[in-house]
Amino acid sequence: MADMTNVSGPWNQPPRSTPIPGNEPINAPQGLDQPAPTSAQFLAGVNAPTAPPPIITGPPNMGMPGQGPIIGPGSPYGPYGQASRRKRSWFGTIFVLLIVVVTLGGIGIGVWAAVKGVQTANDASNRADELTNPALSDSDRTALGLTGGEQFLWEGQGMARAAAVFEEAIGGAPTSFISLQFYGDYAFATVQSTVAPNQVDRYGWRLGVVDAPSPERNDDEAPLKVFTIDQIDWAAVSATVAQAPALLGIPDGTVSHVIVDKPYFIDADPLSVKVYVTSDRDSGYVQVAPDGTVLAMY
Repeated sequence: MADMTNVSGPWNQPPRSTPIPGNEPINAPQGLDQPAPTSAQFLAGVNAPTAPPPIITGPPNMGMPGQGPIIGPGSPYGPYGQASRRKRSWFGTIFVLLIVVVTLGGIGIGVWAAVKGVQTANDASNRADELTNPALSDSDRTALGLTGGEQFLWEGQGMARAAAVFEEAIGGAPTSFISLQFYGDYAFATVQSTVAPNQVDRYGWRLGVVDAPSPERNDDEAPLKVFTIDQIDWAAVSATVAQAPALLGIPDGTVSHVIVDKPYFIDADPLSVKVYVTSDRDSGYVQVAPDGTVLAMY
């Protein structure tokens, strides 16, 4: 057989100087001559790598052109070639503070609502007591400027002060009253309107306040029924009111209300005060002149 050592290729070319892949000699893998680990050694991790991976500590831009820094486990270099440091996040702090503020605000609102609820309940209770109690309250006496310890409007200066409050609230200089009605702790005033002579309005006073007017039916006789509060001796009338139960022979009776009006159809009695007394067994009223004189008893 001919020697092929120096024979050129099919086209008379020299033989390849670069070895053809696959023609290299095959070497046996290293470590095959070592004995295999036993089961106990395998489970115990013998020959298992236990060291941490190598730390790549190359400087920035070590590698291909345009390639960033090589960052591996434990590398001290960040994306820009400096030691990477985690920045503090202020968003989390602000969020926590916001939660705290909202929580404290909610607690404050809850406490305020509870206090306000108690105050509202107390105010409602006090108002209910004043509405159901026929006697004057401290606030009523303060509103009227009473200092004599009056318990009802017809005592002491009660009627005089209530009439003056109506006069001030209604106006008219002077106000043309058609009637005044006094109860334990409230009163009503019917007056001739300043708009038209036959128009009549009704006002109420309670809890220290004069209400807005309520229109009444037109009365063509209204000009004949009017009077002014300075026509009455309120102190003398108040003294007679205190004697009304005894005058009527109803010792256990109490005054229920007092009405001041002018019954125009009775010529002999143009203006009078009627004091009504009631008890569980009897009732009646005393008619009193504007100067406090007793006119009649019924």
